[in-house]
Amino acid sequence: TWKSSSTSVASITTSGLSTAKNVGNTTISASFGGVSNSTPLTVNAANLNSISIQPLNASIAQGTRIQLVAIGTFNDGGTRDITHSVNWLSSDTTIATVGSLNGLAFGVASGLATVTASLGSATDSAPLNVTSAKIVSISLTPALATMPVSGHAHLIATGLFDDSSTQDISMSSAWTSTNTAIATVGSSSGTYGQVTGVGAGATNVNAMFSYAGA
Repeated sequence: TWKSSSTSVASITTSGLSTAKNVGNTTISASFGGVSNSTPLTVNAANLNSISIQPLNASIAQGTRIQLVAIGTFNDGGTRDITHSVNWLSSDTTIATVGSLNGLAFGVASGLATVTASLGSATDSAPLNVTSAKIVSISLTPALATMPVSGHAHLIATGLFDDSSTQDISMSSAWTSTNTAIATVGSSSGTYGQVTGVGAGATNVNAMFSYAGA
């Protein structure tokens, strides 16, 4: 459970994403099962100088997703992740789309698109290559996960494609648990592959990906 001691300075979501509201100081705390810890967070008045998109030259298979990240450089010399603050845009949505507020890109069809991130007068662009590769197999890691009841584990699905490339396809796969009374698994934005322990016991977690007839 995440909390901010001063939500007028900075808020924080259930997944630990903090958003600056006003200049000042607050304390962010996290608690689970009677155990807690906290850390100070300072919001300053630094101004944004430039933006850089990461990864710089991304390449993904058709039907898959990639999380693009915007790093802002400020006039105090600091750098910060501003992915959820910039406005994202794709030059060709028939090749790739991108979430305007979150930078999550999707490969629609093979080709080359340009992705742009902007905030105020600062902007940056990066190429995004979508290949025609088709899925061959999927592997999950870790192969065996153990967690307490109400605890969480994050599984990663790695796809092997017919051009011999590999890619994290966790956000592009459909996730299921064979026994939801033991554990559930997320299959939506922000929860892909996140397993939650419901009751003591064992279950199997599955990931499935299909696109372009494969």
